[in-house]
Order: sequence, then structure tokens, then C-alpha cells
Amino acid sequence: MTKSDDDLKCFYVPIVTMILAFNVLVFIVLPIIDRPPDPVFSVRLVGVEGLDHPDPCHQLQSAAPAVPPVFDLAVDVGGVPPRYRACGGGGGDDTVLRVSYRGIILAWGCVPSFCIDGGEHGRARADGVVVVRAEAGACAAIRDGLRNLIWTERRVLGKVDFDVEGNLGKVSSHFI
Repeated sequence: MTKSDDDLKCFYVPIVTMILAFNVLVFIVLPIIDRPPDPVFSVRLVGVEGLDHPDPCHQLQSAAPAVPPVFDLAVDVGGVPPRYRACGGGGGDDTVLRVSYRGIILAWGCVPSFCIDGGEHGRARADGVVVVRAEAGACAAIRDGLRNLIWTERRVLGKVDFDVEGNLGKVSSHFI
């Protein structure tokens, strides 16, 4: 190799390295950094059955069998980017929502299949994307003491704090 070849090598190697680094930055790193944030999923209680307290003036409280509780839960999505598409749910074992009160599970339900299309919502909220009906087992009734505690909390505070936890399944998303 001659001195001019070494000079050319010293000139071209940094330029080629900078071009490669620029391509990695533009085509790999920036799309990851510049990607819009994923939407925020939330669950709200839209209906409850089977938690009514019997009339205290009625002497035959135990005459009617206790009804297992049923909760209707709506899955809402906020901040949906316009090009966002996602599907989830499906009713498998990994798509269950559980409703509990003070650590005691009252009801559970499988999340049916659902899809979100950002073109329809565009950075807005999508309320009620899917509704999950969480039920206790057919023979599972709430004990009277717990039912009374729930009823008293609702009467005194005007609300009851139920916890909902679980999984919406693998929400497979992509941007188009």
C-alpha cells in the first residue's frame, strides 16, 4: 500500500462510519423514540345486580335466597393515536377481570374479543370498547355480614370502592 492509499483510507473510513451511524439513527432509533404513546386502558363499573340489601322492616329476610352478584364492567381507552390498531380479549384464561371488595373476590368474567381503530377515535376516548359481565359462580352468594358491610358503605359514603384487576389478554397493536 502506498501513502496515498493510506490517506484515502483515513478519509473514507470516518465518512462511511458516519453514514452508517446516521442510517441506524434515522431508520432504527428515531421510529422507536418518535412512536406515539400507547393508549391508556381503564375499567369502569356500569352495572351491579345482586347487592341490594333486604328491607330491614321485613321480617322474612332469609325467605328469599341470596342472589350471587353480577357486575357489568366497561373497558375504556384514552389517547388513541390516529394510526393505532389493536385487538385483544378472546375469552381465554389470560383474559379475565375479577371484582373484589376488601380483598375478597366477588365475581369474575372473561373478556370477549375486541378491536380498537385509531382512525375512528383519533386521540380521543373510546368508551365502552368492550363490556365484561363478571359473575360469581351459580352457588356463590355473598355472606350476610359482607353484604351488610357493602350496603352500609354505600348508604353512609354514597359509594362503594370495589377493586377490579385482571388482564385484557395480549393486546396486539401496530401502527399503520
